[in-house]
Amino acid sequence: MRNGCVAVALVLLGATGVRADRVLTFSLPNALLLFGDYNQLRVVTARGEQVLHPAVDEGYNRGYFALPSISARQDGVIAWGFAVGWDETRRHDKARFALGLYSRANQQWRTYGNFDRIGDAGISSDGTKVAFVVREHGRMTLQILNVATGALTEGLYQPGMWPRGTPSWSPDLTHLAVQVHRPDETSFVATLDLGTGELRAIGDGVFPRWSPDGRWIAFYSGRRCMVVHPDGSRSTIAMALKDGWFTYKEFDWGGPVWSPDRKNSC
Repeated sequence: MRNGCVAVALVLLGATGVRADRVLTFSLPNALLLFGDYNQLRVVTARGEQVLHPAVDEGYNRGYFALPSISARQDGVIAWGFAVGWDETRRHDKARFALGLYSRANQQWRTYGNFDRIGDAGISSDGTKVAFVVREHGRMTLQILNVATGALTEGLYQPGMWPRGTPSWSPDLTHLAVQVHRPDETSFVATLDLGTGELRAIGDGVFPRWSPDGRWIAFYSGRRCMVVHPDGSRSTIAMALKDGWFTYKEFDWGGPVWSPDRKNSC
């Protein structure tokens, strides 16, 4: 990764421990952290923090949260799905949702779409495309936004693709790593070929994240963080959590995050 690019982006639900007035030590130059909670995001750098709210002050967002993501470019474009209105004329699905894109360079939101429900937004590392699952007109669809043109196209959605498991782009933008929900409430991680719609299962787990060089996918599987090749080979435990005397530990929302050199994930 070139100098000046975002070194690491992390999404943590409900994280409130980092403050702008606290001295911060970042192990990677120009590192950036993204924290999310109901109705707000916080972008934290070594220089301080910036608090963001949805483009529209809609009360529904105080009880609904879809995970955002941030590109690895220097400007760090943020993609986030949130409620933008309430339509009393509708019998069902009165809350209306859209995808929001925030430009840190221009400090402005742009919104796209009008959906019954929206899931986690996965922006590509180069900031050119965003993938997310929505419900509209009674069916689930995979939506892909071309950031340059603002055009939304419908991708090849496969049954069970979970809206709350952030899609992760391959570096060449031909595949997504996705979370698929089974009828028995368990989940597995798979790669989705955006050209053919082929779904390849690579392991039981949630929140897949593609490495910057495209060679690995990291995901959570119970109390383990796993890494595996996109073809499903060489599945390896990167980290296994252990309990303390009075504590129980498990991986939660947000998913692993790779360092730019792919040598580390957190």
